Amino acid sequence: RSTLFPYTTLFRSRTGHSMPFMYFSNGSISSNALFLDLDRGYRYFVKVRGAEHMDFSDAPLLSPLAKLTGASGPIDTSRMLALTSAYVTTFFDQHLLGKPAALLSGPSPAYPEVQFLVRAPTAGASAASDGNETALQRLNSE
Repeated sequence: RSTLFPYTTLFRSRTGHSMPFMYFSNGSISSNALFLDLDRGYRYFVKVRGAEHMDFSDAPLLSPLAKLTGASGPIDTSRMLALTSAYVTTFFDQHLLGKPAALLSGPSPAYPEVQFLVRAPTAGASAASDGNETALQRLNSE
C-alpha cells in the first residue's frame, strides 16, 4: 500500500503507520507536524517553485481563468502536468510494482524547479527526531 494523500488515513488512526507517502507543495504552507510525527514510512517531499494550489490539479488545463485569477502560478501548465505525472508514476511504480527509480533518490536535473527531499522509514521515531528536521524546515522555508 502507498498513498499520495495521507489525511483521511491519519484522521481515522492517530497511531500512525509505515505506508510510503508523497507530499506535494508550492512552499506556501509548511508541512503539518501532526502528519509527519505519525508518518513512519518512506516520505517524499516535492516542492515545486512557481506553482500555486490549483496547479496540482487539472484546473489550469480546463480554463485560462486559473492563471488570470492567481489560482495557478507562473509555471507552465504543460510542464507542471509532466513533472507531476513523472513523480506520481515513479512513486507508484517503486512502491507498488517494486521498480526502483533514480527520480525518487534525490533532486533531478530534469526538474530544476523541484526541490526534493526523501526520508527513509523510521522505527517509531517522530519526524522531529529522525535527523531530517533541519532539511525539512529548510525545504519549507525556501
